[in-house]
Amino acid sequence: MTGKLKLYIGLLVLGLVVIGGGVWMLLNQPTQTVLPEETPIIDLEIKVPPAGTENWLGIYEDGTVISLETSGVRGPDVTGAVRVWKKGHLKGKELDSLLEFVVGNIASYKEDYDYPRESADGEDIMFMMFVVRYENIGKIVRAHNYLSPSSYPFYMAYPDMPSPLKETYERLCEIARDTEEVSRVTIID
Repeated sequence: MTGKLKLYIGLLVLGLVVIGGGVWMLLNQPTQTVLPEETPIIDLEIKVPPAGTENWLGIYEDGTVISLETSGVRGPDVTGAVRVWKKGHLKGKELDSLLEFVVGNIASYKEDYDYPRESADGEDIMFMMFVVRYENIGKIVRAHNYLSPSSYPFYMAYPDMPSPLKETYERLCEIARDTEEVSRVTIID
């Protein structure tokens, strides 16, 4: 009789642990970040392979701003990599001002900007791409090595970054700084 009693008590404890664990996981699940379904009208992507960082900023036609900052992604044995989702919103006048500036300078942007800063192995230290998809405009602008690697997460532009690319980049960074964190996830591969 005591053997059956121990078995039943053990099964009861196991059941309580499983149910408790399930309730805990339900209450402590990560925040879901919902992205708009449409394509952003302006987006900015920054990659710094030596530092293992990647940043992305998307601005949508309704003023929604999504920022994604990934750090610690470096080498084949990555541990401790973190992805931070941030969200914000541009008011009508702010969005209109940004679009007026970008569209007004669209002909001035070159497709590629290269600054002769390279790592020892000849690869880019930093890569930036900014894309405009607004009305009938589709423009991709790439810049290599114009950002200071010591100013994470949205890097400071070197003073010799050409205009209007520098002004555009600084405006987009200011928008990224005004976003608020909604989710932080440790990346496990």
